[in-house]
Amino acid sequence: MMISEISWPLSRLDEAMTQLVHQAKLVPDPQTLSVSFPEVANVAQIETWLHESASYLGVEVIETAVTYPHLSAFLESVGPSVCLLPQNESPRLLIILTQMGKACRLIGNDGKIYTVPVDQIRAALCDSLEAALEPEIDQLFSRAGGSARKMAKARTQILNERLAHQTIGGCWQITPQPSISFWHQIKLAKVPRLAFSFLAFHAIQYGLFLLSWWAMGQSVFAGDIQQNWLAIWAILILSLVPFRLEVTWLQGRIAVRIGKLLQKRLLFGSLKMHPDEIRHMGVGQLMGRVFESETVETLAVNGGLLGLMGLIELILSGLVFTALPSGWLFLLLLIGWIAILGTMALRYYERSMAWTHRRRILTHDLIEKMVGHRTRMVQMRPARWHQKEDQLLESYQVESVELDQLYARFTSLASHGWVVLSLFGLITLLLDSQNHGAHIALALGGILSAALALNRLSNSALLLLETAVSWEQIVPLFSAAARTENGAPPDPVLTENFQSDAPLLDIRGVQYQYPRSKTAVLQNCNLSVQKGDHFLIEGESGGGKSTLFAMLTGLRKFNKGSIQINGREFAHLNGGQRQKHIGAAPQFHENHVLGSTFLFNLVMAKQWPPTKEQYAEAWDICQELGLGELLAKMPAGMLQMVGEIGWQLSHGEKSRLYIARSLLQGADVLMLDESFAALDPENMQRVMSCVTKRANTLMVIAHP
Repeated sequence: MMISEISWPLSRLDEAMTQLVHQAKLVPDPQTLSVSFPEVANVAQIETWLHESASYLGVEVIETAVTYPHLSAFLESVGPSVCLLPQNESPRLLIILTQMGKACRLIGNDGKIYTVPVDQIRAALCDSLEAALEPEIDQLFSRAGGSARKMAKARTQILNERLAHQTIGGCWQITPQPSISFWHQIKLAKVPRLAFSFLAFHAIQYGLFLLSWWAMGQSVFAGDIQQNWLAIWAILILSLVPFRLEVTWLQGRIAVRIGKLLQKRLLFGSLKMHPDEIRHMGVGQLMGRVFESETVETLAVNGGLLGLMGLIELILSGLVFTALPSGWLFLLLLIGWIAILGTMALRYYERSMAWTHRRRILTHDLIEKMVGHRTRMVQMRPARWHQKEDQLLESYQVESVELDQLYARFTSLASHGWVVLSLFGLITLLLDSQNHGAHIALALGGILSAALALNRLSNSALLLLETAVSWEQIVPLFSAAARTENGAPPDPVLTENFQSDAPLLDIRGVQYQYPRSKTAVLQNCNLSVQKGDHFLIEGESGGGKSTLFAMLTGLRKFNKGSIQINGREFAHLNGGQRQKHIGAAPQFHENHVLGSTFLFNLVMAKQWPPTKEQYAEAWDICQELGLGELLAKMPAGMLQMVGEIGWQLSHGEKSRLYIARSLLQGADVLMLDESFAALDPENMQRVMSCVTKRANTLMVIAHP
């Protein structure tokens, strides 16, 4: 079947997205999208619509741009995706469900699944690019001649060379949001399947190890080393190698996949934290959470896999003991020793909690003093600079010594103590004259395998206990990732289909009260903003001006009342929809210059890299705001690295950068919170002239 016959028209994009999310099982309980889409639209409009629909369906859209030579490799590894076919009229879409070797499974416009070769999909996506070069290539081949096979190979080489820097756009990968169930993400990553294979291969290789002991015992304790038994032993030992290699490879794949999911979830959760949840934390505490997240990622996966391996080995060792005449004695000794180790592990956990708490205090104190070192140099006597650090280090050293002693005792006694304890069972077995050499060999094999298993389990237990201690710090980030917005379906038409007679911004009876506060900072707040309004909000500190600003930008959620934008409820809009209508420059201490180029800090609300038009607009705004002299000083101009690791900007330059950033956002309403405080009168006049000219609707918050 031709690709054009199974592709989707733009008018059915909502149905195609719903089918893709449902059949790929990207979310546990997917919603159904039913919003019409215009037949004719450009790539930017399609991408905007996809992002809004993805937010409603609970997935993410990632734009993918691939160069021409790498398109085949991309299609051979692609997941759920939407690809735009390059057609001048009536554009159509390919809905790729998954990849299967040299073919892709596509969802047809009839809802059925079709398997299409990668080469056919590649040809459909590159048809317009290759068509422009076909006459020239055909003319060249008509003169050169040659076999069809050589000509086809040469054609591919010429196209790859001529189109090496040509980017194939119009492809968007659809991935689950980190906010969905973490277990569902693990299933989508096929980790359970890998874990089952990991356990099966480890059980097989360890069973072969135990059988090798039995084979050797049959030969050694019989008093004569027979070649047959020696050959069997050698075969069993050699058979371990491929299984052990497979176990190691699977262990690495599981660790990488779970670590990737955990990193993404924690990053997503950090962005979902409410300002009130982190405003009381210092830089040191936040940095400590980053360290703890790395600890959890490393220790949890390694400790869990190590524990599973040890558990399988312990179970197989127990099965070996059941095959012995006095195996019950070995089992009782093993269970009793595990109980003793459990008590020691609990003691280690308690001491580890205290030690980690002390370490966090040290980290927090160190980073805070590094940030404020200039203040301490000016206002604190040199003799007192390290007084507190010395006290903290002394107590930290005492707790470290105690923890190290517990660690050494636990790890050394776990396996060695069991070997000593198992001698009672081995002596009983030796005293029984009815036992033959195979029983002695099995007992020794069981004892040593149990010792190895206990060694693994003890190391696993320590790793998991340290993970549990670190988890306490990052569980707020992990839980915050599950917070979801009230996603609204995308607009039926790309031109905003709002109520034309409604106010641009309508605030009615809004109330906000901080957590653990008895009084509301905003009470019965009402405000109506029409398109083209310019107004100023003044008030004393603590009067709720910045709180109102935070609510309108989505940083805080009001307790009562209603906020509407063009007749649509504010709570029903997702973050992307809100940013299209409200652009903002927060207060200086809540705004930041990122460690990238000056241009990136300007157009971060737009696409990256920016278009020529966006670059020109950013340049013009900077000139109007009086940043031309600054750009002239920078060796790389707007491509100069800025921030803590680059060009140092003054307070006033940063303020104008923030204003330029909000203007370039291109929102319906521009909000500036104390943005003019650091400006001198001359620059103030320039900024006001630029802002009033470029902002259609303007809201300025300032002190009286």
